[in-house]
Amino acid sequence: SSGSSEGSVIVKYSLKDQPVTNQLHFCLKPTEETGLSIHRLAARTLIHSLEQKERVSGAGCSVHTAFIAVNKDSRQTVKGPLLQRR
Repeated sequence: SSGSSEGSVIVKYSLKDQPVTNQLHFCLKPTEETGLSIHRLAARTLIHSLEQKERVSGAGCSVHTAFIAVNKDSRQTVKGPLLQRR
């Protein structure tokens, strides 16, 4: 319901090739002693997602970007170590 002050998160992952599912329930109005762990995790995940979208839309470098050298004349990939032109 919209007035609910509780939330939950389900985390699914593999551990030693076995699927694992954990569900955690938490209060959306935490007290000071809770540490806000789930809120920080959610904020960090949102920031990471927004950074990835920005990198893709801006065609910027990413940890997921690979560069492959191609010979302009033959249009074949270059094999071997890369050499710097002078």
